Amino acid sequence: MCSWPTIYTELQSIFQYIYNVLTDHHIEEDPSSPSDDNDNLLKRLDNKLVLEACKLLDVILLLKPEEFQLSDWLFISNTTDSVYRETSLPVLGLIEKIGNLRSLRIGSMKSVIRVSATVGTNNNLKKPLLLGVKKIDQVFELKDFFDKLAIFNYENHYSMRDYDEKSIQDDAFSDLFD
Repeated sequence: MCSWPTIYTELQSIFQYIYNVLTDHHIEEDPSSPSDDNDNLLKRLDNKLVLEACKLLDVILLLKPEEFQLSDWLFISNTTDSVYRETSLPVLGLIEKIGNLRSLRIGSMKSVIRVSATVGTNNNLKKPLLLGVKKIDQVFELKDFFDKLAIFNYENHYSMRDYDEKSIQDDAFSDLFD
């Protein structure tokens, strides 16, 4: 029995929910303003679930299982559009739509988890962007991830490097058992 349709459907529903919460008119106006409405809307997001969904998508895109490649466009651009985007073209991927939200840019001025493809890359193996990230307090901390995932995926696809299996396993076990 194939579980990929369930996986990408659940990921899609999580990211669509994040997008819907962030595009609510109160947050879109100014997410940094200390209003009760903004707090209530942001409390609707389970930060642990958001982080784990992002980490799962990050790893799946890095490993590139054949069954998932047909659906990755739901989340990110998988063409040169991810690097050389024409402003006249609509953004289709949910992750890129979230990354383009004004509310994510304003709300993320406080603290952002900086992601980099070169973090700890002394052995020239590909590693997930969110490797080692254990906790977020708000979705705004993932701004850098939402902004860079499509480009990171595109560059990894053509880098001809293998992925760091040990780092991925260690991070997954750490998430499960710590």
